[in-house]
Amino acid sequence: MRTDTAPKAPTICCCMIVKNEGQNLPRVLGSVKALVDRVVVVDTGSDDGSPEVARELGAEVYLHPWPQEKPFDFSAARNIAQSYAREDWILVMDGDDELEPADVGLVLRLAQRDDVDCWCFLSISTNAAGVEAGTHWLPRLYRNGKGFHYEGRVHNQLKTTSPQTCAGVRVYHYGYGLKPAEMRRKWRRSARLLARALREEPGNYFQHYNFAVVLSNLKREGAALKHLQIVIDRSAPESEVNQAILLMCLYLKAQIKRRQADRLSELKKWEKAAREYALAEAACLTALDIDNGFPDCLMLLGELINRRGNEPLAAVKVCRQYLTAVTEMRARPRPHNLIINTMNLDYAGYYQLGRAYFKSAQVRGTNGEQDGVALDFRMAADNFQRAVYKAPDNINFKQLFELYGCLAFCLMQCGSFDAGIETYRSMLRVMPRPHPEILNNMGTAYGRLNKPRQARECYRKALDIDPNYAAARHNLRETGGEIAARDSLTWTA
Repeated sequence: MRTDTAPKAPTICCCMIVKNEGQNLPRVLGSVKALVDRVVVVDTGSDDGSPEVARELGAEVYLHPWPQEKPFDFSAARNIAQSYAREDWILVMDGDDELEPADVGLVLRLAQRDDVDCWCFLSISTNAAGVEAGTHWLPRLYRNGKGFHYEGRVHNQLKTTSPQTCAGVRVYHYGYGLKPAEMRRKWRRSARLLARALREEPGNYFQHYNFAVVLSNLKREGAALKHLQIVIDRSAPESEVNQAILLMCLYLKAQIKRRQADRLSELKKWEKAAREYALAEAACLTALDIDNGFPDCLMLLGELINRRGNEPLAAVKVCRQYLTAVTEMRARPRPHNLIINTMNLDYAGYYQLGRAYFKSAQVRGTNGEQDGVALDFRMAADNFQRAVYKAPDNINFKQLFELYGCLAFCLMQCGSFDAGIETYRSMLRVMPRPHPEILNNMGTAYGRLNKPRQARECYRKALDIDPNYAAARHNLRETGGEIAARDSLTWTA
């Protein structure tokens, strides 16, 4: 625990409730070791040795197993844990959390402030692939002795009598990064608890939303939509909390409708798919009527408009709104009780903006607006380049392939053939199997650079992969000298 605290410096107690977190405790306790004066762990019934691990790491452990005859009550356990705290401040952490090491000094400075009683930190959830799955400003550090307490059997929330203030402290939450079978068990357990909670409080809209999330994860989308619709039909956004719940319900409804539409499209049920896509757009628009800076619905709406392809300028506007919204939200965070799934997905925002300009170029080309076509392709290339620059290291390979492919294609449409070829080469270096479309496009670029030998080599390689690839066969026949002007690139954004 902290040993360099000055006599009059504020003291901090880390309060935790755990069950079967023995494997994770070294990580979370190690992340707060230099920060806190004492750690209190309330164990609710572990059978993996968690109490012993916590004691070995210097924590005070109190055993409060949940009675078999009663359902879990997370708030009750939280309140028990904080009752053992005697320090000036209480820091709340979960067993599957980790405090960002670089933010320890900031937390110490926050505890020295006299004008704030409750600090919210940014909780960053990750999935099993290590990809960010949502961010949420949560009250994590609050002054002891103020009567603050938790409510809610599941997904407990801190009730405070003082304003909550956001600070730039990051806490990583790994609770959604379990293996698929473990996640299913966790969701099924949560479903049982939430069903019981809703029998007791049928008007609790937050629990209806939480139940819908779990049902959606369990592939019970019809049941999830029923609970979402209860909130959408009955909840009025008269308070910031209710508004946040309503926005999250509308976003989840849009996500479910989009997924259903995707499945119908795969089955070639085009009319039904179009109706579901339209319902997804409508849910996003309803949310944006309530809060026009809600990043999640801005991102999804941009994707949906791009998919239609007939209103590229509308997609440009929405994608720009998304990028502005997340920038402003990071600069001026507020405890809005809103889970944001797209807070740090700028790369995806730039990708969608690039797609919108790409489609605008196609529309202008059809209309004969050649000057506009060149400008749109340049804007598309610029935004695809920004997306490449901001893409995370663990980006999905299919997404990376699409991103680099769009960038290379647009660079070549702008006349930057060398840059386009090098971008395609970057793709080929990491691909498990070369794609004939890439090699065909590289061949066309070499032709435009008056390098027919290299062009023919690319076309032959494309045909080695797919002997029926018509574009490569046609271009190969035409490469006795320079590539004819009618030879074209092929790429779909």
